[in-house]
Amino acid sequence: MEVSILNQSLKVVEQIYNECEYDSGDIYRIKDLIHSLDENHWRGKKWCADILRNVYKYEGGRFVVIGGWYGLLAYLLRKRFDNNFHIISSDMDPDCQRIGERLFENCDIDFRTFNANTLKSDDIDCIICTSIEHMDPKIIHNIIKEKSEYTWIAVQSCNLIHPTHVNAHDTYQDLEKDLGLTDIIFSNSMSMSGFKRHMVIGR
Repeated sequence: MEVSILNQSLKVVEQIYNECEYDSGDIYRIKDLIHSLDENHWRGKKWCADILRNVYKYEGGRFVVIGGWYGLLAYLLRKRFDNNFHIISSDMDPDCQRIGERLFENCDIDFRTFNANTLKSDDIDCIICTSIEHMDPKIIHNIIKEKSEYTWIAVQSCNLIHPTHVNAHDTYQDLEKDLGLTDIIFSNSMSMSGFKRHMVIGR
């Protein structure tokens, strides 16, 4: 983790704690925020940002991160893509936007609150999600079905069995097959602590 993000996260943790102490805040958010910045999340999202920067050769674009949580992936993308790229971090939980705007303030990230089911991809160049293991497969399939043929998709899943993982995949080949993209640009797996994370980028 970068020192600047660690320092900012501690400030946000203190703010959340103060809200819980003097108001009606949600102290669960402290653990959730810490978890969102752990080593596995940082490595997996950095991997996505690095590979996407290597293969996406256009000079500008509109990227939408779905299930963006508190914005770590959007931040790592912003570090690799200049201001010709509009980067949106979305989540259905409004607190993710509120906390993300504090955590990554002044990072030129457009935080929004909406459900992935309502995504309109007409003007989106790349749809990115590094947590589809948590998403109903029908949502991902519908996004792919409705997107333009030119819109890129970059997704990650994993082979970790967990009660919240409703869309895990044993291998990256399984993920490829499940997505059904016509043009695969990148696919591989990364070994994490106790499981494998898979990534597929295509159109």
